[in-house]
Amino acid sequence: MEKRFIDKVVLITGAAGFIGSRIARRFAAEGAKIVLCDCNLALAQKLADELSASGSETLALEVDVKKSSDAHMAVNKTVERFGRLDQLVCVAGGSTREKMCYFVDQDEDVMLDNIGVNFFGAFFFAHAAIQQMDRQKSGNIIFIASVLGTQGQRGCVEYSASKGAVIAMCKALSMEAGEFGVRVNCVSPGLVERGTQFVGDRNYLGRNCTGEEIANVVAFLASDEASFVTGQNYTVDGGWGSGIQEGLKPIRYNFAAAAKKHES
Repeated sequence: MEKRFIDKVVLITGAAGFIGSRIARRFAAEGAKIVLCDCNLALAQKLADELSASGSETLALEVDVKKSSDAHMAVNKTVERFGRLDQLVCVAGGSTREKMCYFVDQDEDVMLDNIGVNFFGAFFFAHAAIQQMDRQKSGNIIFIASVLGTQGQRGCVEYSASKGAVIAMCKALSMEAGEFGVRVNCVSPGLVERGTQFVGDRNYLGRNCTGEEIANVVAFLASDEASFVTGQNYTVDGGWGSGIQEGLKPIRYNFAAAAKKHES
């Protein structure tokens, strides 16, 4: 594999998760120094040990992405350890999953937590990172958003709202950051396979997307091959966002029960 990121310093939030770990492995394979930020320090450290054993320089940090102070701490420790920050990849996030329901029935604490992780998690880390990148006059920021941030979906209004906000932030920030040599882009996955779950009936390619396929697009946007790309949202969804895939469901459809049935 071509090593496009030798000596580049990459900070990844949600690094121990399904998509984040694939992105971390991809950057490590291409020579980057990796800072693994996650709320689960044990899993982040386990991944750091794996990457270190393969020759990568790593640092694992426990963070709560909903806290601005943790974002600044992570960026500061990255610079203390490696001297700079070249790439920020904001992966931390998630849907309400078993708590999916119509907005009229949703609990406020679920909404605030989901928006906190998905939007403010990216917002705070971008704010901390952009200050360092301004000082460097270089850098790259990539947000993991979602196709639901562009089209929405019933049962996850709070999720769609938070991911749509990330996409809008990407576009606005790119208009400012280009002045000091920083590019800002989004990658918006559709449903991504986890374990044995089959979600290929939600796209037009009829198969599951892999975490590695998301990592491929992230690596492209982080590379010099995308040196004139900024303010863009790349959907990686097998065409799911191109049109209606499933029939309409009745009001107060039981999303959680349907998801369990689908997985079984």
